[in-house]
Amino acid sequence: MEVQAAVPRELTTDPDVEIVRRMAAGEQEALLQLHRRYRRRVLGYIVKLVRDPALAEEVLQDVWLAAWQGAGRFRGASRVSTWLLGIAHHRSLNAFRQADRRRLEPVAPERLRATEPWEGDEGSAVASGLESAEMRELLAQAMERLSPVHQAALRLVFLHGLSLKEAAAVMGCPVGTVKSRLSHARQRLRECLEAENAPAPAPACATR
Repeated sequence: MEVQAAVPRELTTDPDVEIVRRMAAGEQEALLQLHRRYRRRVLGYIVKLVRDPALAEEVLQDVWLAAWQGAGRFRGASRVSTWLLGIAHHRSLNAFRQADRRRLEPVAPERLRATEPWEGDEGSAVASGLESAEMRELLAQAMERLSPVHQAALRLVFLHGLSLKEAAAVMGCPVGTVKSRLSHARQRLRECLEAENAPAPAPACATR
């Protein structure tokens, strides 16, 4: 029988850790609880990477299966939300590469923007400065002009509220690379919004 790894003391205040512990013990209700908390947030992130809502739903199911199977190996080196986004990030990139070879038809922008994390779900971080529908629309349009890696960096830090270290863990790259991608993304985003005469929101970039 697999022995569940101890969770570091500094992360025991994260209520999601207990949910993963219960998942590791085989409690399906714990998986459903995690699903309720993060489905929309994780799905929104996947959609932006694979750029196809139907494919994103398939990837999401794969993410939950991977989380269920990997719960016993979760050591608490990151927040549970970061762990889930890390699974989603890599599964999405794999799915996108396979889908790209099949040359999927372009998806209407309004379908891609339907799952933005600021729409809210239990456990999601709502970005400040996005009070108006017009501002959200302009930001969504500008975000879609970024490359996948730059868009991912901006979404993880700005919209999902991850620290640079957490974003690096999700993307599987050094913190310095996240900083570089984030700087480039913010500059491109600012240029796009200035072209529309809209003020660019300044992401609160954590450095921990």
